[in-house]
Amino acid sequence: MAITLTVKGVDVSEYVDFKSIMITDTMEVTGDTMLFNLYMVADNVYGLPVILGCGNEVILTDDSTKEFAGTITSISREMGEGNQLVRYICTATDYTYMLNRRYVNATFNNKRITDGANDSMVKDILEHLKNAADSDTQGGDYYFNTFVANISAPYLMENGPNVRTQFYNRVLPAQVFSDLAENTGMIWWIDFDKRINFRSTTEMPATFLPVVAEGRGIHVEEDVTNYFDLTVEDSADGIGTKAIIKDAIIQSTSQKLDNFEINSLQVTAGEAIFYLTKKPANLFAIAEVENLTQGTTYVPKLSEITRQEDDLSPSVDPDDPSKYQAYFFIGRQGNEGGAKVRLISDSFNNGDRIRVRYNYETNDEHENIDMDQVEVQAEATGGDGFHEFVFTKKSEIAVTDVTDLDIVADVLLSRKSKTLRRGSFKSMTKGWQAGQLFKLKWDRENIEEDVWVIIVNKTIRTPADDPTLLDNIIETEIRFSNIPRGLRL
Repeated sequence: MAITLTVKGVDVSEYVDFKSIMITDTMEVTGDTMLFNLYMVADNVYGLPVILGCGNEVILTDDSTKEFAGTITSISREMGEGNQLVRYICTATDYTYMLNRRYVNATFNNKRITDGANDSMVKDILEHLKNAADSDTQGGDYYFNTFVANISAPYLMENGPNVRTQFYNRVLPAQVFSDLAENTGMIWWIDFDKRINFRSTTEMPATFLPVVAEGRGIHVEEDVTNYFDLTVEDSADGIGTKAIIKDAIIQSTSQKLDNFEINSLQVTAGEAIFYLTKKPANLFAIAEVENLTQGTTYVPKLSEITRQEDDLSPSVDPDDPSKYQAYFFIGRQGNEGGAKVRLISDSFNNGDRIRVRYNYETNDEHENIDMDQVEVQAEATGGDGFHEFVFTKKSEIAVTDVTDLDIVADVLLSRKSKTLRRGSFKSMTKGWQAGQLFKLKWDRENIEEDVWVIIVNKTIRTPADDPTLLDNIIETEIRFSNIPRGLRL
């Protein structure tokens, strides 16, 4: 069962130093990577069967299983003795590299983050990227076409959590997906068949492991197959059982009314800009912009992030001629001032009265307690079990109402309230992947806990061209944690 490596579809296995191959799969950063070396030897004076170049697709296969697939992102060449030997030191990144060639620049209305092949925000984002590629190239782009064509269950979880309307202004797709996944308790990745995957952090069990304590896992005293060189460490540094959120941005329950009047200078200039006295919570918090004199209303041009400040095109809304489109600008989240509404002169006359009605940003301080972990810490320390921590990153927490802060606080406590347990081991068992969940049971140390695979490093321990092997040996180093992404906040 041979291990093969292809570049641009050409088999270059005979030129690969398989001991140099290292694959890293991690939840800490986006995108798997692979390091590998190729050689041009003396009896191959005309070089490799394919001219290597950054951007080439590379695929590593163990029999019929893809262990890695992606794009070469760097190549270093070293000349050896007699000018006959060249070593190519290559680094490759998975298909995240091809996804990140365009930016997400649009508004996406509230809906489920994923729902199999059905309508969802992830589907909308991928179709947005595909449409942008279609507008630049006849027939579109192979990768974006494939990402959209591969939208299906179970790779995109059905009935995923609902998310609010999202605004993105030139943000990389991988960053968009990472933010959406972390904010909804999910993980995402692009697999080696160019499929976008979104799964719950609790729905990726390591199914190849034996049954342990009603789950799949490793029983330290009994398992002699799936691990060796085990280390486990606990840390109480940074623990927090009582969350205090300061300066969280919350949408006001009452509405603000700002009134303006068109003057002759604005008529002459062809536009009118009105600065609001408070900062709207978001674009949709601007409930109404109305020309009281004419009895007409304005709506934001939501097909784009904003209506550009130099845009003087007609304001009539093509979907509803009784309304006008306007430029709404609220500034960056957490920044004070600068919110404004800009109207074009085809929608007003001198002396017209304009009214803007909106919900504005206000600040809130909120507390939540994890009583279960308070009891655990009280027993462990002899104290009362309360460990306060303050989360004050004002620009990172913005919610619609106070009850949403309970959800935010619960997420923070899930990272802070229990003793951080991390560890590592090596395994010859195949199938390990970052994000997997497994049970760690160690009777002697009174440990029985769900842990997540945070980092996977794979190396090849057998030659690729040995026909006598029944299976190739791939050694995997696994680093795990009892917190889904392995880090406290």
